[in-house]
Amino acid sequence: MSGSAYGGKIYVTGGEYQDPAGKRTFLAFEAYDPATDTWQTLPHMQIARHGFVAGFIGNGFHVAGGRCCSAPPCQAP
Repeated sequence: MSGSAYGGKIYVTGGEYQDPAGKRTFLAFEAYDPATDTWQTLPHMQIARHGFVAGFIGNGFHVAGGRCCSAPPCQAP
């Protein structure tokens, strides 16, 4: 998972977890607003990934590097 702060909100995306079938990666992209203590679901990433860096350049959120899966076979939830 990686994230960055922008405009008073904290944006997070990606990451990995393990379930009985194996390790999986997340497509999720969400924003947390500490002023209202609420989460907002945003359009997900096109490719699930983990182990990457993310941040804002201008007003755009960018993701670089990482892997699309934790271990074969690669599957997104």
